[in-house]
Parts: sequence; C-alpha cells; structure tokens
Amino acid sequence: MARSRRVLIVDPSIDSREVIRTALERQGVAVFEADSARRGDELMRRCHPDLVVVDGEIDGYSAGDSCAAWDTAGDIPRVVLGRIKGAATGDRQLSKPYQYSQLIRTIGELLGTHSGAQRPAA
Repeated sequence: MARSRRVLIVDPSIDSREVIRTALERQGVAVFEADSARRGDELMRRCHPDLVVVDGEIDGYSAGDSCAAWDTAGDIPRVVLGRIKGAATGDRQLSKPYQYSQLIRTIGELLGTHSGAQRPAA
C-alpha cells in the first residue's frame, strides 16, 4: 500500500496553517506544521515530506540563511509564500496576497495529485 503524500507547512500564522491543513487533509495528504524555521528544520529531518510550503517572511528563511535540512533536501519541491531573495531555482513562489485555491492547486500539481494523477510512492 502506498503511503500518503506528506506536506510540511512552515508559517507563523496559525490561521494560514489551519486553512492549508484542512484543505490538504480532505485530499488524504498527511500534514506537518511548524511556526518557525527551527521547528521546520526539525520536522524536515524527522518527517521527510514530499513538499514544503514556507512563508518567505519567516525568520531564518527570508534572510537567505535557510535551515540546513532544507538546503540538503534539494529534491523536495517548495512553495514559497511571498518573494524572497535567493530562492532555489525549483521553488514555486506565490506573491502575497495569494488565493488559497491557487495555493492548493499548486501543491496538487507539485505532488502529482492535481487532476487525479498520482506520483508513485517511494
């Protein structure tokens, strides 16, 4: 049996995390949440997400000194909320204010779950 997709949300806003979590859990996605870059780093190492959604203004990320685990996880797609300097080439950036529907659609595309397509589990 294939494991469910895993998404790590790193955002200081509990409201944003809750809306994103609710939408993703309805699609069967396992969601992990962090309110800081440090906590995001811990969860990245422990949970091995398939995708990371990160607020570009979070301390420790926007200054270009992203967490060590994020730096070594180059094959994990990221959706950056807002604009940051030094974003990785593969990062998808959504300008603020963004629409939650656009964010959920982007996450689905990157996970391979948009339009019913499934990416094979590792």
